[in-house]
Amino acid sequence: MFSSGAMSQGITVCGNEIELNNPGQDLVHVKDRSGKAYSLQRYDGVYYNTFYNVAHLQQIKGFKLRADDVYFAGYLRTGTHWTYEMMSMLLKGKAETAPIWKGANQLEIVGVAVLDALPSPRIINSHVSLFHSPDDLIEKKCRIVYSLRDPRDVAVSMYNLSRSGSVVTNYTGDFKDYFYLFLEGKADVNGYFDHMKKAENFLQQHPDIPVLTVVYEEMLENKLMAVERLAGFLGVQKNVGLFEAVAEKCQFSKMVVDKSAYTIKFSGENSIFRKGVSGDWKNWFTDEMLEDYIRVYNEEMSGSRFYRKEYVRQK
Repeated sequence: MFSSGAMSQGITVCGNEIELNNPGQDLVHVKDRSGKAYSLQRYDGVYYNTFYNVAHLQQIKGFKLRADDVYFAGYLRTGTHWTYEMMSMLLKGKAETAPIWKGANQLEIVGVAVLDALPSPRIINSHVSLFHSPDDLIEKKCRIVYSLRDPRDVAVSMYNLSRSGSVVTNYTGDFKDYFYLFLEGKADVNGYFDHMKKAENFLQQHPDIPVLTVVYEEMLENKLMAVERLAGFLGVQKNVGLFEAVAEKCQFSKMVVDKSAYTIKFSGENSIFRKGVSGDWKNWFTDEMLEDYIRVYNEEMSGSRFYRKEYVRQK
């Protein structure tokens, strides 16, 4: 869980000490349309959350992967914690919740020694763009899993995380103002659209690297099929009993309980497993916001392998 002191410059997440505003960070305070500031840091031309230590960002490009590593490269709030649990269970052959916070295996959060100590096969996860992934990914041709979710729901989820975690972001604005920061790429990792476009460019340049795209809405609709697709990609031998048990264990209602001790909590509230639904954006968007979103989505993603018609449907 999360704890912090009023005068503290750091937080503790599941036993992991996270230093905020640490030395070397190029702090940036982007302002929304109402003048409310959102705290980020800039590293190598990219916006990142101040949650990340510069030393950890610096280690990513040179990080040594293993041939059997699974590199999980999804953007924030696209169902990465959920997908991580599915993969972890499949690789271990047991429908048991991982007794660990996903961030404890995340490139931009922990040091190399921690990741080196993990047994194979490892799930190395990161929210940084594939263009900033370890150089070894090209050499080792590790399997890549990339997650997609309706950007409107991603925006809502990121806003709620940024508000509940205001000790990190210092943000107090409303959703409409945050939404336009999101559209403009003034958000973590330069925004979701940039993240998807860079992923596509990377994969086009390296077509020999195996990749599986998992779609949040499809996973919600048919969890068992999602588990079976992941298993096939990961090379897990077919085991109907295991697959059914994993799909059952990974229901949102069960994960909220099982991962309670291994998640980020701000003021006692679970900030990672919030709702686990699709379409919550309908409760947040005005007609004007929807119109602006559809215009930007089509401008940014038209013709992309990641473009999905359902992501531009009206209410």
